[in-house]
Amino acid sequence: MSKGSVKRGALDFRREFGNVLREEIRRTIADETHADGKIR
Repeated sequence: MSKGSVKRGALDFRREFGNVLREEIRRTIADETHADGKIR
């Protein structure tokens, strides 16, 4: 793999992991509007 491909793959992974993490946090708290605060 080229260096650019590895960087792109890492970026895609981080973005997808963030989405999964946010979704999991939203499922575990009572009020979804506070999800961003919980993530921080």
